[in-house]
Amino acid sequence: MKIKTSAIVYGIRYIRRFGLRTLIIRIIEKKREKDSEYQSFYLETKASLEQLEKQRMEVSHWNKKEKISIVTPLYHTPAIFLRELIESVLESSYENWQLCFADATQDGEENQIENIVKEYQKMDEKLTGKKSRICYKKLSQNYGIAENTNQALAMAEGDYIAFLDHDDIITPDALYEMALAAKCAKKTGKEANMFYSDEDKVNENRTAFFEPHFKPDFNQDLLNSNNYITHFLMVSRELLDQVGGMNKEYDGAQDYDFILRCTELADNVIHIPKVLYHWRVHERSTAAGAGSKDYAIDAGKCAIESHLQRMGENGKVVVTPYFGFYRIEYGINTENKTEDYVLFADQSLKPLNADWKQILYADCSRKKIGVVGGKIYDRHHRIYEAAFFEKGDLTGAACGENVFSGLREGYGGYMHRANIQMDCDRVSEKCMLVKKEVLEQIEDYEQQIRTPEFSYIVCQKAKEMGYRIMYEPEVKMIFKS
Repeated sequence: MKIKTSAIVYGIRYIRRFGLRTLIIRIIEKKREKDSEYQSFYLETKASLEQLEKQRMEVSHWNKKEKISIVTPLYHTPAIFLRELIESVLESSYENWQLCFADATQDGEENQIENIVKEYQKMDEKLTGKKSRICYKKLSQNYGIAENTNQALAMAEGDYIAFLDHDDIITPDALYEMALAAKCAKKTGKEANMFYSDEDKVNENRTAFFEPHFKPDFNQDLLNSNNYITHFLMVSRELLDQVGGMNKEYDGAQDYDFILRCTELADNVIHIPKVLYHWRVHERSTAAGAGSKDYAIDAGKCAIESHLQRMGENGKVVVTPYFGFYRIEYGINTENKTEDYVLFADQSLKPLNADWKQILYADCSRKKIGVVGGKIYDRHHRIYEAAFFEKGDLTGAACGENVFSGLREGYGGYMHRANIQMDCDRVSEKCMLVKKEVLEQIEDYEQQIRTPEFSYIVCQKAKEMGYRIMYEPEVKMIFKS
C-alpha cells in the first residue's frame, strides 16, 4: 500500500504533539470504525419505495406544507457530485422545497456547472409544470465559504432553511422527516426552531456507506467539545433572522460557529434519530481526514472561545488528539465558595491526576451545571464507571447504563466519547461534586448516601432544578491495589 507524503508528515507532527501511544490507539480505533457492519444495516433500514410513496400521500393531506430552502455554495464542484446532489433533492418525498446555489467557481469551469444546473432546472419545470425550484447565482469572485453560503442564503424564500455541502447528498426521506418534526413540535405546543439528524459517510462513487454518526439528543457540553450536529441541519426563518448568516472570520469552521450561535438563541432543538445525510469522502473533503484541512482546527477553537465569551463563561479551549474535538479548561467561578459544594469520593480510590479537585470545582462552578462526575478505572486500567445514559443510540455508545465500561485506559470508544466532556443523565457517586443547593432539596439525603440509587436521586433532582449533569473525563480515579 502506497502511503502519501502528506500522511507521513501529519503522522510525525501528531506524534510530536500527542505521543506515539496516542497515535497507535487512534489507528486501532479508526480500523474498528471501518470494520463495522453498518453497510448492511443501512441498506436494510433505509426508507423503501413503498414508504416514500406513503410519505408523499401523507403530505398531500397536510393543511400547510412549509417550504424548506436548501442552501449550497458551489466551488469547482465536480460534475458527477453536482448531479448526484441535485438528484438526491429531486427524489425527495417532500416536494415543497427550494434549492439555492451560489457558484464561486472561476476560470471558465463555471460554465459547465451553470449548464448542469440549467439542465436540471428544465427537468424540474417539466416535472412540476411550474417555475423551477432550483435557483442559481453566479458570483463575481470567491468570497470564501462563509460569504458564499450567505449569498445562497440571500436567495432562500423558505419557512425553514437547510444546509447541504456541494459534494454530499441527502436521503429521499430527509426533507419529509424534517418537515414532520417541525409539524409535530407545533402540535405539542413546543415549537422548535432548530433540527438535526444522524449521518454517515459514503465513498466517492456511492458504493459503500460507513462510519455512521448516531447522535444524542441536544447536548450542550458535547457541542462545546465537538461540532457533533454538523449535518443534516435545518433552522427556522425566525432563528436565522435572529442569528444572521455565516461569519467569514471562522472560515473552515463557519458551520460550527453558526450552530453554536443558533443554540444560544434556539427555544427548542430537535434531534431526528435517523441517517438523513451522506457525507462524501474524497481527497479534498474534510471527511477524508485531518490532514486535509488543518486550518479548520484553529477556526473551530476560535468559534468555541467566542461562544464561551457570549455565554459569560471563563474557559481555555485546548485541542485534543482527535481532529475536530476540543477540551475546555474552565476557570473557577469566584462568586461561589467551596462550601457551596459537596464532594463525594470513594475511599477505595486514588486519583491519577493531582488537580482533580480543582477540575471538578471549576466545572461545577458553572451556572448551569449541578453535578460533575469523573472516570473510574478498575485495577486493570479499564473503565469501571463513567457517564450513564437513560436513552441509548444504535451503536451502544450511549445505550443503557454504564456505557463506557471495559474500555482500556486511553481509548475513547465510539466517537471518542469516553474522553470528551459532555452532559449525561448520571455520573458515579464514587467521584462526584454536587452543588449543595441540590442536596438541600433532597429529603434526608444523608440517609440515602449508601444506597445504590443515590447518584440517580441526586442527578434527577439536579435536572428537575434545571441543571445539567456533566461528565469530566480528565478526572481519573482508580481502585487501590
